[in-house]
Amino acid sequence: MRSLKLTASALVIALAVAGCESSEERAQKHFETAVELIQKGDIDRGLVELRNVFDLNGTHREARILYAETQISQGNLRGAYGQYLRLVEQYPDDLQGNRALAELAFRGGDPDAARTYADKTLSFAPDDLQARAVDAALDFRAAEIAKDPQARAEAVKAATELLQTDSTLDFARQVVIADMVSNRKFKEALVEINNGLKVMPDSKELRNLRVGILNELGDKAGMEAELREMATRFSDEEWSTQLLVRWYISEGRLKDAEEWLRQSIPANGTEAKPRLDLLRFIAQTRGEPGALEDLEATLAQNPQPSDVAANLAEFKALHAGLLFNTGKRDEGMKELEVLVTGAEPSEDVDRYKVGLAKMRISTGNGVGARQLVEEVLEHDPNQISALKLKGEWLIEDDKTGDAIVSLRAALGEAPEDSEIMTLLAAAHEREGDSKLMREMLSRAVEASNKAPTESARYARMLIKEGEYPAAESVLIEALRLNNNDTTLLGTLGQVHLAMKDVPRTEQDIARLRELNTPDTIAVADELQARLYAVQDKPEEMTAFLEERAAANTDNLGAKFAVIRALLMSGEMDQALARAAELEAQNPKNLGARFIHATVLNRVGQTEEARKRLQELVVEEPRLEGAWAALIEMSMRDNDLEATKTLLDDAQAALPESNSLKWARASFMERTGDIDGAIAIFEDLYAEDSNNMVVANNLASLISANKTDAPSLDRAYTIARRLRESEVPPFQDTYGWIAYQRGDYADAISHLEPASRGLPNDPAVQFHLGQAYAATSRKEDARAQFKKARDLLAAGAPASPGLTAQIDAAETAMDTAETTVPAQN
Repeated sequence: MRSLKLTASALVIALAVAGCESSEERAQKHFETAVELIQKGDIDRGLVELRNVFDLNGTHREARILYAETQISQGNLRGAYGQYLRLVEQYPDDLQGNRALAELAFRGGDPDAARTYADKTLSFAPDDLQARAVDAALDFRAAEIAKDPQARAEAVKAATELLQTDSTLDFARQVVIADMVSNRKFKEALVEINNGLKVMPDSKELRNLRVGILNELGDKAGMEAELREMATRFSDEEWSTQLLVRWYISEGRLKDAEEWLRQSIPANGTEAKPRLDLLRFIAQTRGEPGALEDLEATLAQNPQPSDVAANLAEFKALHAGLLFNTGKRDEGMKELEVLVTGAEPSEDVDRYKVGLAKMRISTGNGVGARQLVEEVLEHDPNQISALKLKGEWLIEDDKTGDAIVSLRAALGEAPEDSEIMTLLAAAHEREGDSKLMREMLSRAVEASNKAPTESARYARMLIKEGEYPAAESVLIEALRLNNNDTTLLGTLGQVHLAMKDVPRTEQDIARLRELNTPDTIAVADELQARLYAVQDKPEEMTAFLEERAAANTDNLGAKFAVIRALLMSGEMDQALARAAELEAQNPKNLGARFIHATVLNRVGQTEEARKRLQELVVEEPRLEGAWAALIEMSMRDNDLEATKTLLDDAQAALPESNSLKWARASFMERTGDIDGAIAIFEDLYAEDSNNMVVANNLASLISANKTDAPSLDRAYTIARRLRESEVPPFQDTYGWIAYQRGDYADAISHLEPASRGLPNDPAVQFHLGQAYAATSRKEDARAQFKKARDLLAAGAPASPGLTAQIDAAETAMDTAETTVPAQN
């Protein structure tokens, strides 16, 4: 009892002492623990301790800086940026915080913010070398955009002087190197890069630049050595090995790539990743049957390699996936189901469940797939692959807000995952937010270390927005690391074509021909034909296509291209003669016969064309193009009974054809069966909600024929992505929906360009008239209504009831209504 009383007394004293500790003192203890944990490499627990610090003392400067620096070390630059923002809110003149914000903003592609924080830093620390280096980099960038050689030279001079003062100033070095590269002083640039690597050997930017410069110098041995060094130095980062392997592939050195991956598997290692990388490579280069064969040979070894034995379930799961992908679907799914059935939830089991969910998606079992994903997220709400799948489904279901929440959570767990960023870009695209979409695509390029897929995707978005120099820059940077990639080279050719830069387009074509693979030759041929079209040289284009056809006598596609070129240039007689000759030489070839019938239709010999097309569909009922041509001819003749019969026969032969479903929806709209047309487009949209044209048509049908609030909300949700489009039909759809929702200014801003782009569409002219009427622009409205009436009188196609709608709108204005109410 005495001992118990002493213990109780000690407890009371301890609690009393603890109670005397201030929150600041407890926060300091948590901070000291965090420092100790982070120094030992226990990052996650260290960050927890830092969050404890902020709970007790939200203005702890050192903790805030340590949290930000740790985020940077983990690659989470956005997280670090947020921490430094909080720091300068609390300590406005903090040198380290403002300087870090300037650097992070510049790296993150926000020059305005970078300038703000660099200027602020220099206002109270004018001699701070790092801030001055950022300032020089910003000046250089601004001079480049403004094409100001004097300002550019001054920025380079400032950066050079700074670098001479402090050789660790990365931003100053980037300016100096960029200047050398732009002036093609590659050897000098290489010297400067090497100088930088002496003080910053782990700089990915400098190593990437080194690879690019060695490529410009044609030093393949140097490139290989550098890429191998990067793969070793950054072995924990997947992109480094991928970069080396992609280079070997582009050089045709598949054996060297496979050898590198095999020797990267430690003899007694227990990590699965090196062998998984090897098997993925084999699947890519020798096909999945080759990877399956290699894996089965490895699993049959006795004793098994240590990495396989330590991760047997992982390799069994891979075996199941390879079985599934090589056609043994039931067997593969069964193997994976055995691994997960009854297994205790764990990180590994969660991954296998996600793999099984993907299999179920492929076999049409979406419900079963979603059930598995929910099971995984119930066990681990932050499981990245499950969050990706869920985010993708939510986007497809137009639940973009929920998708963004899910994907942001995934990005918090994996801040450098380019796939998550790409999915977030898709979600923002659905919401019509091109700024955030662009930001995510740009970040995906950086996170993937300028991988071809991410770079080409971002470049295509820039091309779509008409930002050709920016797209060119993205592609050139990616090509420095992936110099033989067909997609990048082809996309760069498209950029130069759009810029009407003939010499550089010719260089792109020459480079593709130099690689001399079937894919690169095909891309080069397409670019060459389009280049002749851009230059308005139809004769040269036809001659070129004829030359290619002569060189590929067995390639009917090349001969089809010649005929198409003749049609495009208006040489109808020649096109018909070539088509007849082609059929005579290939009388049993359905494609040759179809091309001949198509050309007959184009030149006005419709009955002969119809007869030939009918013969084709009798002989081969699954010839979709022939059915489509017959239906189009029948619709053009306004023979609705014949059209219905053709649609019934075609869909009996091709029940899964989306183009025939589309044709039936158009027929239903023409005949007034609006609900039937909407139902078909709802099915098409459910099948592929990423199809912009399907989305536009569905939203247009709903908004043109439904007036209830739920229908208009549905149309708006679908059409949001069209908000910034410059495609006239898309502008009309979004503008009309904006009108119906009462946002007349937004409606007019979209309907005016739509009216100019579709001057012969009476519905579009009517829509703009309604928007004018809604804003009391009565004379403008009457002018638009007259345009619509004149087009209808001239026989322009329109949906039933448009004339009655125009009558009602004009009557409303004639009775002195100043505003036509929105139809909702």
